[in-house]
Amino acid sequence: MGHPSGRKIGAREPADLDWEHVFDRAAERGVAMEINAQPDRLDLTDVNARLAHSKGIRFVIDTDAHATTNLEYIRYGVFQARRAGSPRPTS
Repeated sequence: MGHPSGRKIGAREPADLDWEHVFDRAAERGVAMEINAQPDRLDLTDVNARLAHSKGIRFVIDTDAHATTNLEYIRYGVFQARRAGSPRPTS
């Protein structure tokens, strides 16, 4: 699920969703959640990513790059996933 909250830091608040319900349904259906590593998004938040992780949801981390210079943002998405308790990938 891409851009799960739709937030843009300093410009747009995240959607007011029942995250518990969203993540329960995603877990039931095997839906992975995007962690968008753009510094002005960082969508999912670390708190929501932790909740998703606790329900066994997998993450897709991406930079949402619109230029090759944005590819370096991947580290912010990895930081977000690590704060959520997601383990380091093994392969």
